[in-house]
Amino acid sequence: MINRYAFKVWYRDFLVWTRYWWTSLVGGLGEPVLYFLGMGYGLGSFIKNIDGMPYLQFLAPALIASTIMHSASFETTYSSYTRMEIQKTFHSIAVTPVNVSEVVAGEILWGATKSLLSALFVGKASLIHGVQFAWLVLLTILIFRWSVRRMVRRLVT
Repeated sequence: MINRYAFKVWYRDFLVWTRYWWTSLVGGLGEPVLYFLGMGYGLGSFIKNIDGMPYLQFLAPALIASTIMHSASFETTYSSYTRMEIQKTFHSIAVTPVNVSEVVAGEILWGATKSLLSALFVGKASLIHGVQFAWLVLLTILIFRWSVRRMVRRLVT
């Protein structure tokens, strides 16, 4: 079971994000949207169909997967470094009853949450542009949630 202190670390990161969510969305979604426009419409105008589906339909799942990986890796590397060295957040957490594994678990949970939010926004943008997804996307989200829980549970216990 995930410790409540890991959720406190996650909640702290969430509160900070709600204060600066707009800049996070612009930076985190700017690159996928540019890829979506440049590769989806620009390159897609030269490539008509791939295995009977439009190029944009073929490209959208890859952009969502790329967004998930980029968002999670950025959040757990550069953003954690910023919290550690520049903001000194981890120094403040060190005087509380939270131990290192709970901080790491909270950071992993926040990285997973942030990547899921980014994927949902890119998926919504894909739907707006006419991309149709199979119902297996929901299964993928559930598997993602399950794997993150197992990883954090293994880390904390």
